[in-house]
Amino acid sequence: MEQILSELKPNSKKIVLSNFLKILMIVVIIAIILFIINLVVDFNSIKEGLAIIGINFSLGPLIKVGIYVIVIALSSFLLFGYLESNKIRYVFTKDGIKVYQNLLLVQLNELFIPYNNIVKVTFEEMPILNAGNIILELTGTKDRNMEFKFIDNPQQVAAYILKLINEYWAKYYAERSEEYKYQRILGRE
Repeated sequence: MEQILSELKPNSKKIVLSNFLKILMIVVIIAIILFIINLVVDFNSIKEGLAIIGINFSLGPLIKVGIYVIVIALSSFLLFGYLESNKIRYVFTKDGIKVYQNLLLVQLNELFIPYNNIVKVTFEEMPILNAGNIILELTGTKDRNMEFKFIDNPQQVAAYILKLINEYWAKYYAERSEEYKYQRILGRE
């Protein structure tokens, strides 16, 4: 078994907070749009027009149902975001990065990214959440990019990944140099 140098997981709490803020923004925008429509169009005239053709309704129960739908949608969206983030982990070894995707106790997917396939490491910071995404540009693989989302201290983690890549290449070149020297010595005999 390969030696595990470190392990990394997305920050689930910050994913939930980010999703909550997105939903909150959508709800605020919809409320503003409905408020503007209420100023422009009088809902009582619409209600009276529908009453003429035999459709009677009250806005109270309609608003109550809308609030219930929003609360249920918000809760399920936040719960699924939390469960989604808990199933991913990144394990750093001396030769590469293993990406595991689990569902409860069942491992769904395992991907190994050798350090020699990583061309570039960049990061994006989300200053409000003090987290960010780390993007690995890859070569020699089906996927051209691998993104680690909602990682705490992305700048430090990106620097750590670059350090591991540099250590891998230093070891690789040292081994190849030694191998070359032995072949030259054996070739002279």
